[in-house]
Amino acid sequence: DRSIRFLTYPDQESRHVCRHASPRSEGDLPNVPALSIDPGPPRRAFNPYARMPRIPSSLIFIHTALLQRKFDVMGGAAFFGPVEQKRPTVWYCRHGAVVCDLDGRRAFEVHGAICRKWRALGGAGWGRPTCDEMPTPDGSGRVSHFTGGRSIYRSPRTPAVVVGGDIRGRWDELGGVDSYLGYPVGDEEDFSEDGRRCRFQNGGIYWWSDSGAIRS
Repeated sequence: DRSIRFLTYPDQESRHVCRHASPRSEGDLPNVPALSIDPGPPRRAFNPYARMPRIPSSLIFIHTALLQRKFDVMGGAAFFGPVEQKRPTVWYCRHGAVVCDLDGRRAFEVHGAICRKWRALGGAGWGRPTCDEMPTPDGSGRVSHFTGGRSIYRSPRTPAVVVGGDIRGRWDELGGVDSYLGYPVGDEEDFSEDGRRCRFQNGGIYWWSDSGAIRS
């Protein structure tokens, strides 16, 4: 009959398992030599960010200089409001933001209604601006273009709306804001038979995978 006994030694922090042949009482255990185990160096607490790539300090300096220059050129806090959050390539302000492009060589600004729409969509995680906000061709509205072929338009009579993809391409072919469709009034949305739709002031553009973008 074999049994298992746990022996604790005063000079050891761990317990070692010892087997012996007879079922003796706890006070009658045989003399078993202590095992010499090197616990090694103490383990460090697990850090999930330890292996994440770090932005070199030289790049952080360049990005910060680009963001600061764009912030100052646009008027600083008088234009953007106070800076609420600083990240390596984005400064989020109360009324706008300054963002480095994907190459880290230029910085662009977003502000006002377009910035609020952009931040609601996810900010720089959704897309980075590829230009400063600019007037639309008809002169009455404003637009900012972003990575991924998407743009956000607004006008005094329409809210800030996203247009992109094939629907954006078809709208541009028709003349964009100067076309009979006018400005977009609603974000692209699902439509019947797995289609997509974007509504404009004077109509809409619909998209299906088998037919592409079709104007109404």
